[in-house]
Parts: sequence; C-alpha cells; structure tokens
Amino acid sequence: MIWLIYCWQDSLDDDHPSYLPEIEELVRRSEEEGHRIRMERLDFTLGRRLWEQMVEKTFDLMHCCGLSPSDRCAFIVSRRLLPGDAFLVEDAYISDHVCDYPEGTFPYLGLCICKFRVKD
Repeated sequence: MIWLIYCWQDSLDDDHPSYLPEIEELVRRSEEEGHRIRMERLDFTLGRRLWEQMVEKTFDLMHCCGLSPSDRCAFIVSRRLLPGDAFLVEDAYISDHVCDYPEGTFPYLGLCICKFRVKD
C-alpha cells in the first residue's frame, strides 16, 4: 500500500483546500491503475525539521493504523510551507537521514513539492 501524506500547516485553515481536489484525483487515478492508496494528513509545524515530523507521523501510523514496513509513504508539501530553497534544504536533510533506518524498517518513498495550480 502507498500512503500519500499531505502536509498541512497546523492552524492554517486556508492553505491546502485549494489543492486537495487534485490530490484526491491523483489517488483516484492511482487506484484505477490497481494501486492501493491511503491518504493521511500531517499537521506541519513551522520551525521544526520536516524529517522529524515525517518520522513521528510514520511511526504513529504504524502503531494506530496498520502501516507496515512493506508499505511506502510519499509526503507532499506545498511551496507555501517550504518556500524558496527551504524545500531543497529539507530534501537534502531527509536524504542524509533516511539511511539511519535499516532497509525495510522505514517505509519512506519520497518527498514531493506540490505543483498543482491554485484555483481562485
């Protein structure tokens, strides 16, 4: 199963509803192609490393929702949450630390920046 985890800034009501329909469409199309997808929300806290929050969310899902090490997690963030070079900095940090877990024990698939068009 692929867990699609979209990052939503904690306490910010209007950040992500604009691209949720596109994420839902991505899930629908992936399921039509035979992939098992589960959507989850990560309440992103500014001022903390994204990696730390991703690890916490992943282990929470392992304990409460049946996520297994054989599953994969793909995290989606928006430019609004990680503007400019912040995404590249976080992505490099994640790449350096994903190896901290032995192969097959941490279900990380990747980090994606949201490139959906925001609708007015």
